[in-house]
Amino acid sequence: MPEIFINYRTGYGDETANLIERELSRRFGDERVFKDSKSIGAGTAFPKELVRAVRECEVMIVVIGHGWCEATVANGSTPALMDPNDWTRREIIQANEDGAIIIPVLVGYGTRLERQSLPPELAFIADYQYRCLDHSAAQPALSQIGNDVVKCVRHLAEVDRGSELAESVESQVNDHSADSTNVHTDVTTYNQRGGVGTIGRDFGGTVVSDSRGPVNTGRGAQNNGPQFIGENTGINYAERGDFRGVEQNFGTSRDKRDSG
Repeated sequence: MPEIFINYRTGYGDETANLIERELSRRFGDERVFKDSKSIGAGTAFPKELVRAVRECEVMIVVIGHGWCEATVANGSTPALMDPNDWTRREIIQANEDGAIIIPVLVGYGTRLERQSLPPELAFIADYQYRCLDHSAAQPALSQIGNDVVKCVRHLAEVDRGSELAESVESQVNDHSADSTNVHTDVTTYNQRGGVGTIGRDFGGTVVSDSRGPVNTGRGAQNNGPQFIGENTGINYAERGDFRGVEQNFGTSRDKRDSG
């Protein structure tokens, strides 16, 4: 039988119960998590299955939503937790008598659990350390609940898929570090437009982003526009640094007619 039992009251945290059931089933396996609507087959006598699952579980997750303590039975006058036939009440009392570990999960940061709001038979729940699960930040709380279950039921660590994933990632990081002891490179992404930036630390270089003209990032002369180079009366002109076949000379020269 499943080691984990999800206890909840319809209308007072059943959506949270579904979240918890899915997360714990993902980590430990579907067959290790009991939730009535999932685990009891059609045509099966549910009272017998509920009692058996409670008695054989090792940890019970009690989902407590807003108004859970004030819920009433069908007639609207009797608190449900005071009704001896209420299944939420029966499951909790049975699990406590059988020595199962009980973890209350309060739905939302505004939910509170106080002894004076509970019938005497259930007042012990207020003494147990609880977890809070708010749907605006559900995943960290779900992970914490899964970790709590592993601490309570040690052998579940052997089948914990979440744990295996973490160990696998850590192992890969350690292997990579061992093979790369002489290389350390920090990769930095710059969202920069215009200008020239640099990357520091162990990786040196130049970042050129959105340039608006010729840019020289190496060694040697840079010719970006017209160049006039001359001595005395000789002038060389180069457009965009192209010196090929361009030469102009001004000054004294002999007319071909005078040569002779």
